[in-house]
Amino acid sequence: MEKVRSIIAVIMLVTIIIAVFFVFRISSSITTPLKQLMDYFENSSLSGSFAGGPAMAGKDEIGMLGRYFSAFMDKLDRERFKLNQEIKERREVEKALKKSEDGYREAQELGDKVRRRIGQDLHDDLCPHLIGIHGLCSVLRKNLVKKDM
Repeated sequence: MEKVRSIIAVIMLVTIIIAVFFVFRISSSITTPLKQLMDYFENSSLSGSFAGGPAMAGKDEIGMLGRYFSAFMDKLDRERFKLNQEIKERREVEKALKKSEDGYREAQELGDKVRRRIGQDLHDDLCPHLIGIHGLCSVLRKNLVKKDM
């Protein structure tokens, strides 16, 4: 009976050791890829680059998660690149638009200045002639009124 107890105790001890080994092995197979994924998150947030993704070759759910995540991050990086290109193009267009608006404003101010100058020249040159014509007309009217009487 004592021998049976010893055998059972040894079997239980070996079983516990094997179980602990398998628990650590399974735990490691789950936590190692998750740790890689967390490290990738941390490095991506620090570097600002999302391309690449963690290398996870497993065929289990965690490996699939890693591949999906890598594909997502690659797409996110491409979209970020496109967005930066659009922002750059928009800034260039805004710069060209501002330059065009400034040119238009200068042309409009120059047109106003020329128009005022022409108006002033017409006023300065035409007014004396109109006053002279008005004076001549007054004299002619007086002469015509004297002839009619």
